[in-house]
Amino acid sequence: MSFPYADLIAVADELIPAAGRDVILRVASKTPADSDKPWGSVEPNATATDDQTITVKAVFVAPEEEDKAASTTRKRRERVKIAPTALGSLVITDAWQLVDGTTVYEIVRVSPVRPGTPLVVLDLLLEV
Repeated sequence: MSFPYADLIAVADELIPAAGRDVILRVASKTPADSDKPWGSVEPNATATDDQTITVKAVFVAPEEEDKAASTTRKRRERVKIAPTALGSLVITDAWQLVDGTTVYEIVRVSPVRPGTPLVVLDLLLEV
């Protein structure tokens, strides 16, 4: 007998949007700013039209103590929870960024919470 994970996913889909706030997940294009000189810029072109962005609801939670201690750069760390159905077919990796208002967070770790096959919630560790 399998566990009804659909019920847990439905709870996440209800609670996270109710308690969360709008944030933007984005991955910058790897297209160079000047295609004639692709070696000239190692930074992603943040204004390219092939950037991927999605607005989702996220709930900010306190980072674990070991996550705070693991930062060797003394940067601020945060954690967020995102309901999986908000992402559609997108696969979020540590190449993405999370934008909350004017704060741009780098995604340090993506932890899918899936006690079974379906994804119940996405847990992201962020650093700014």
